[in-house]
Amino acid sequence: MKRLLFLATPLVLFATSHITSVTAITKVYGDGEHIAKIVLSYDAPILASSLSSDDFSVEGRQIVKAALSDAAGTQTGAKSSKFIALDLAPLAFSGSPASPNKPKSLGKGGPKLNSLGNPKQIPDIKASISQTGTLQTATATYPAGKSVSVDIRGSSMSEEAWQEAVQKAAAQRASEAKNTQNKTPNLTPASHENSIVKTAQNSAQLSDLATSSLNHPSQSASKASQTATKSSQSSNNLSKPHSTPQTQALRLGVRDFTQHKFIAKDGESLEYNLFIPKDYNASKTYPLVLFMHDAGAVSPDVLTTLTQGRGAVAWSESAVQDMQSAFVLAPQYSRIMVDDNYAHSADLDRTIELINELKTRYNIGKIYNSGQSMGGMTSLAMDMLHPGFFAGSYVVASKWEFSKAANLSGTKLFLIASENDPGAKPSMDELTSKLTQIGRCVKRLEIDAKSADLNARVASLFSPDCDVYYLIFKGGDHRYTWQYGYDITPALIWLLKG
Repeated sequence: MKRLLFLATPLVLFATSHITSVTAITKVYGDGEHIAKIVLSYDAPILASSLSSDDFSVEGRQIVKAALSDAAGTQTGAKSSKFIALDLAPLAFSGSPASPNKPKSLGKGGPKLNSLGNPKQIPDIKASISQTGTLQTATATYPAGKSVSVDIRGSSMSEEAWQEAVQKAAAQRASEAKNTQNKTPNLTPASHENSIVKTAQNSAQLSDLATSSLNHPSQSASKASQTATKSSQSSNNLSKPHSTPQTQALRLGVRDFTQHKFIAKDGESLEYNLFIPKDYNASKTYPLVLFMHDAGAVSPDVLTTLTQGRGAVAWSESAVQDMQSAFVLAPQYSRIMVDDNYAHSADLDRTIELINELKTRYNIGKIYNSGQSMGGMTSLAMDMLHPGFFAGSYVVASKWEFSKAANLSGTKLFLIASENDPGAKPSMDELTSKLTQIGRCVKRLEIDAKSADLNARVASLFSPDCDVYYLIFKGGDHRYTWQYGYDITPALIWLLKG
């Protein structure tokens, strides 16, 4: 119910809200996906002259700009519009910042091969928005109103299916802990329990726990294909304000992938996400880049690999695609596929099988791989087990045993490690040394990952006579590397255009 205050024009309307719909637009950042913009639709056009960023608040976020826009949040420059876009400042990255401390371990103690890991559910997309200032239409004044909220399920799985998967993984971890307990001699129950806790803590510190990458909003698979917000269907009848606005989510990057399930020759399945070039023409040949996630993103939810960081979506964005159209393949692994002892699971072979199957359906030429931590280890393993299959690799925060380094003789490499990564840094040092010994040209750059000239410095490295590049981020730890490693656009383009 509204109350009308009869004063001189303009008319002042008191209402719960004149917002008819709310659209949360998400973006994938280096440490995961979160809301980057919110688009509000009003029941009448708002005058630009009455609008400022101080007229709104979003709980827990900073608004950097408020502007009239179209339904998709693009600023229009119009004098009035039903749509207002609120641009939000990016959240600070989770995880450890660059640090002067030296590594204290050798990067051992990660999760076991074929383990279900410790899956973390993709959070729901949530935001609470308030109009805190006064807005003007051509005929009325809209004073501050109550808050409106967005709350959309993030997981592509039902809650029941997700809980079943989580319980299965927990039961496996408990079984592994019990087996460890049975194998541990001369410990009292109390002291043994402490030993297990310490072991779990050490494993958590040393493995690819990218779970905080998921602590940002996302949307369900059924929403992933949305390409535009729904237009407001409200009328200009100001006597009927909207107390329950429609809500929807628009996921940038993720929406461009489709989800599939591959059945391998052994009968096992592998879920995956596929980006098809927007200009795809079956008469032309396109490269394909395979991205493989880290162990912290092991999950039964196929969207996890797209939301944990930029490793998949960076290749699909216009900055890369405008320079080189390419397929992007991002499998979702539900088990650990490579361990710290350099053993690999059958998922490696299934992935190769999947690529070969895609080549029968699409005109795919050169194939490249990329991965972070566990995924990068798998990239190197694939290169050595299948010489010549991949034309190049983009390897982030990873390690491998390099007795077969000669198998990399024809593979372009872009390698990234952080100074204080106890596993990746020594391993990449060793690899580049061995490659130099067999006659490969290796160029190396040590730089701050947050440097404003990072891309320019990297671009200046490339030369026709060299095809191995080693980038070291000053300071930083394991996860820090991939929080920044996929924003080096010149390197992504260099790999695909070779």
